[in-house]
Amino acid sequence: MTDTKLIFQENSSISLPVNNEDLGNFLSGLLGQAQSIERDFDQAFDIDHAWLINLHEVIDQRVNQQAIAQLLNFKAVVNFEKRMKRTLTSIESFYTYKEMKQLRSIGVKLEWSYLIQFPNSTVPEKQEITFFAKTNSTSKSDSKLDNFLYSSSKVNVINIRINYTERTWGNDMENLLEETIITAARNELKNSRYHWMQFGLFFVILASCVFIANRIYEYQYQSWYQLAGKSLELLEKQSAISLETLNANFLQLGKLILASPGKLSALDYYAIGTLIGLIIASFSVMLTEFTSNSFVVLNEKAEKWRGSIIMKERRNVLTIIWGYFAAVSSSLIASILYAFFSK
Repeated sequence: MTDTKLIFQENSSISLPVNNEDLGNFLSGLLGQAQSIERDFDQAFDIDHAWLINLHEVIDQRVNQQAIAQLLNFKAVVNFEKRMKRTLTSIESFYTYKEMKQLRSIGVKLEWSYLIQFPNSTVPEKQEITFFAKTNSTSKSDSKLDNFLYSSSKVNVINIRINYTERTWGNDMENLLEETIITAARNELKNSRYHWMQFGLFFVILASCVFIANRIYEYQYQSWYQLAGKSLELLEKQSAISLETLNANFLQLGKLILASPGKLSALDYYAIGTLIGLIIASFSVMLTEFTSNSFVVLNEKAEKWRGSIIMKERRNVLTIIWGYFAAVSSSLIASILYAFFSK
């Protein structure tokens, strides 16, 4: 099989062990790519330097297992808040990379160029792989980021692009990258269970407000009923009273009947309770809503920011739990007060 090592001479020329009749095919494979695959992974992720190093090693190992290959070029671009970016042009520099700037890392782009001679080919061909991750992690100080980070309307996106001349190799690389990217997916707090918790909180608060409205109406009704009963009891006891006193008592009883049990009907109380419940429940759901954040952690500030965001997301779960507790407690208190004042 043809050896694909590049030999650099003193005059900077490159000597390649390629037959003359195969030189045209070699240049075609080097300069132009026949096909490409591009794919977006729309998910929340947590990426750090160790994960990116592992990604390179996984790719490099698979490439060298399949055919004779040489890494022609590697480039890493790390983006930070305030429009700063740092470019590394060798894998060695990326291995030892440690950012000292106190700016939060928010995106990363890795590019590999390989010269590969496949078993069924007589000349080596150029293959390229691009990995790009961007986050929606913005702050007040970096509302306008580099177009490199906001080239599309999506957030929390990992993008891969593979330029290849051998279709089976391109498909294999795509599957390999997919398997590796899955390992970076966050175990999100905001999942289907969280949405059901929000849904339940909404209806618990709504039901609690309607129940409290019912207790208020029942209390007013009981108060009216007791007052009317006392008026009837007075009429029964006062057998020998004047006609004027009797008329006054009947007039008082008539007013109580006409005012039964208050200015608002039961339907009015239920409507008011439902309206207040909808407002409070909607506000509670809005209060516990958040966008799942992704992280590209390549320096100390990004690490601290990740910790603070995770704490905020956990507090949203606690807020929902406290919302359940407050709604149920309000209903219990309303029942206790109703029982106490209705005696």
